[in-house]
Amino acid sequence: MVLRFSMLAVAFFFISCSDIARDNPYDPDGINYVGDQVPSSSSGGTPVPVGPIYYEGETYETVVIGTQIWFKRNLNYAAPGSKCYGNIEANCTIYGKLYNWETAISVCPSGWRLPSAGDWNALVTAVGGANAGRYLKAISGWNDGNGTDTYGFAALPGGFYSAMTGAFAEAGINGSWWTASEYNSLLANSRWMHYSDDVVSNGDTSYKTTMMSVRCMRN
Repeated sequence: MVLRFSMLAVAFFFISCSDIARDNPYDPDGINYVGDQVPSSSSGGTPVPVGPIYYEGETYETVVIGTQIWFKRNLNYAAPGSKCYGNIEANCTIYGKLYNWETAISVCPSGWRLPSAGDWNALVTAVGGANAGRYLKAISGWNDGNGTDTYGFAALPGGFYSAMTGAFAEAGINGSWWTASEYNSLLANSRWMHYSDDVVSNGDTSYKTTMMSVRCMRN
């Protein structure tokens, strides 16, 4: 009986560890290392701060906003097909990489996810509703439209890449982020911030082949 209990305990240990540090789907030899394990932030209440998160050679600080925990910057993991704005590596250091929707929905590390449209709506509500963009934008990096970065979200205008035109556009003036919410076989929901106003767009849809930024949120 003692031996059987010990074997079960060992098996449980390895299963638990594999959930915390599992193989990256885009890199068979890579491991997703996450920071301190905390209860799910989707259960309500104020979540426990977590981080930093170490993921595929990058370190991501995190921030608690309302009942959610977010990365403080855009994802910069080199998944297959991802791009730096203008194909300039230095832009990935600033803005993170751009991803199409199919990649975006699975590129966040274990324990984290691409936020849904509802997650983004909750973020906007938590930071001021109609004027949320002002409080989410970084204090520099926007063309004549910087924010206050009141909550540490530090949103930057990373622009996007259109697969239909083969062109990059609007870095410095527009930030674009994928959500996990699918509209139909061709389109998915996205969120945008523009340098000229304080609005975080709601209900926008974009072609899934468009490449945008990814901001990961705690499960």
